[in-house]
Amino acid sequence: MEPQFLQLKRYLLGELDKEERADLDVKLLTDEEFAVSIELAEEDLIENYLDDLLTSDEVQRFEHHFLASAERLLQFRVSLQLREYSHGLSTQSTVDNTFFLTRFFAVFWRRPLIAAASVLALVIGIAAIYFLVGRGGPYAELQAEYATLNRQDLSNLEYYSGLASIVLMPGSTRGSGSNLKAPEGAPVSVFVRLALPIELRDDADLGVKVVRENAELLRFHPVRVYENAGGKEIRLLLPTKIFEKGNYRIEVAASGRVEAPVNYVFTLE
Repeated sequence: MEPQFLQLKRYLLGELDKEERADLDVKLLTDEEFAVSIELAEEDLIENYLDDLLTSDEVQRFEHHFLASAERLLQFRVSLQLREYSHGLSTQSTVDNTFFLTRFFAVFWRRPLIAAASVLALVIGIAAIYFLVGRGGPYAELQAEYATLNRQDLSNLEYYSGLASIVLMPGSTRGSGSNLKAPEGAPVSVFVRLALPIELRDDADLGVKVVRENAELLRFHPVRVYENAGGKEIRLLLPTKIFEKGNYRIEVAASGRVEAPVNYVFTLE
């Protein structure tokens, strides 16, 4: 890995000290060539994350520092959606075209003058994004993003202690949702822990569905199972924006089993 990219990666992940970061902040505003290098480094960093090439510490910094920027979060969502779309295509040439669209959009929302030179590609790209993000319900754009986040290792409970949390046992629980109304600048995710009943503790292939007022919001399969002091549990990161006043049900089911799913029912007031 090139030394320049290593420095830019540390900058983007918030690993530099205050003085080094300030120097690069100024350079970003005054050096056009450096600004282009940053854009390319952001794209490469997203690709490294999606390819599982980052260390566990880098993954945490990516999720909590890099994605804290709304612009970078949008860039990540586009890259993720286009990558998943490309995986569903049958020919390599179409995959190559989709990869081009990913790079094009990274430039488009940052450098409109450059993007304006490729009007035809812009029209194609907008149609692709509309098709991918605009369908499937109000939280479709979050499905792939949080499926990726929940594939990461959530073993370190201390690391997620700063997030709002919900701890549930099978059956019905009543609680207040006031702490889930994230004010500006608060974490965008909620940490959910689901205690597994004995009949599901030995199943390695579990899936989860999140439902509000009988409308499905998100689903994840497979999900990881973690050890705790009393047995086993599922841990999930869920977007804060799905939580509002209402009745919720989280269903956990084992793949291939005919039994009804285990429900975790709660109300947010």
